[in-house]
Amino acid sequence: MAIRPHSIERVIPEYSLTGDLLAFLKCGRQYRLYNKAGLPPSIPVQQWFGEFIHGLMEEAFARWQSGAAPWNGGWPWRWESQIRPIEEAVFRRLLSRGLRPPPRMLYASYDSPTQEGRGIASLRAEAALNTWGIHLFPLIAEAELRLMGSRELPPRAQLRAGRYSVTGIVDVLSSVQLHRAPAGNVILHRLRESPMIRAEMERTPAPFEIIVDYKGMRRPPREAGSSWIHQEWQLQTYAWLRHRQNPNSRVIAGVLLYLNELVPSATDLRDLRKDISNRATDIMPPQSDRAILFGEQETAEADDEEMAIGPTRGLSRLFLEDRSFRIVEITEASLEQSAARFDAVVGDIEMAVQDEILQGSTRTPWPVRPEVRTCTACDFKYHCPDAIGSGRNPQIP
Repeated sequence: MAIRPHSIERVIPEYSLTGDLLAFLKCGRQYRLYNKAGLPPSIPVQQWFGEFIHGLMEEAFARWQSGAAPWNGGWPWRWESQIRPIEEAVFRRLLSRGLRPPPRMLYASYDSPTQEGRGIASLRAEAALNTWGIHLFPLIAEAELRLMGSRELPPRAQLRAGRYSVTGIVDVLSSVQLHRAPAGNVILHRLRESPMIRAEMERTPAPFEIIVDYKGMRRPPREAGSSWIHQEWQLQTYAWLRHRQNPNSRVIAGVLLYLNELVPSATDLRDLRKDISNRATDIMPPQSDRAILFGEQETAEADDEEMAIGPTRGLSRLFLEDRSFRIVEITEASLEQSAARFDAVVGDIEMAVQDEILQGSTRTPWPVRPEVRTCTACDFKYHCPDAIGSGRNPQIP
């Protein structure tokens, strides 16, 4: 009997929009060690809060949609009866996966949480639900929608395969018909502030879709090559995948909700003042808010500022909400442009993989992007020759 030899195996690389695209653009070497090597961060502050706030918003929507008490009692939701049970459910869910919050980030005491002992994560959860949940939940068609598609790899990066798979999970997909939309909906009102989106909303009575993505972070500075641009690419690529999945869909806009802005930490406010001074943000404060922000002398940065609630007394709620809400306009041209940019980033990752195979080094092929906050939170700063910022040289006690 003739036995046919095995053909050469071809692996189709799979890349996700958050786990690969944004992580690689943040720092290639950190991406290689955390994502490719599977090394978990020792103190996953950002990872924990990101997963916590996504899980909380999803669970809150499910309970609101069920119409069960006490979540059917109208807005705003109360922490003791409506929000705390959801927080504790999500906390236990993450704990079962080995994700534990830093001390005092959620509660001062996890055995008996109290209103006075709530941490910044709990306060942000309440603000997110009572600011955006009240307007977002009635618009939701699907939550946690998984999208997948494939694209051709750049010719320079086709050592392993000719195509790659791109995946993403949309936090919220809203399907809206204007004549059925809730009256006074703040999200639709804000979308109308874009002339292009307003024209598309009113062009036809057919339903249109909005992609919403929660971000457990502050609003990034508006700089070329920064998270500001990368997150726009992310939503544009979600829209491209959605159209591939359902050609009849009409995605007219994306919305990024920066939930940290509703309850900023001391670190967030320090960075905000820096952005305002450098005119690196698109949402500048009115004079009254500016006076409060710059009313005190700048002090040296202290430990655990990221989990300390910033002094926001007197800041207008509208200013905080404006900083929390960002619109991304979506057109056919922007979809193709963003998909091509994603191709280029995947090509860079594949080239780094190829160079590592050829060179046998996990360090040289992967591009580094030293940045103080990235390096300070990175577990590899002690042996990374390019690391900068505090904690670079550990001292013996």
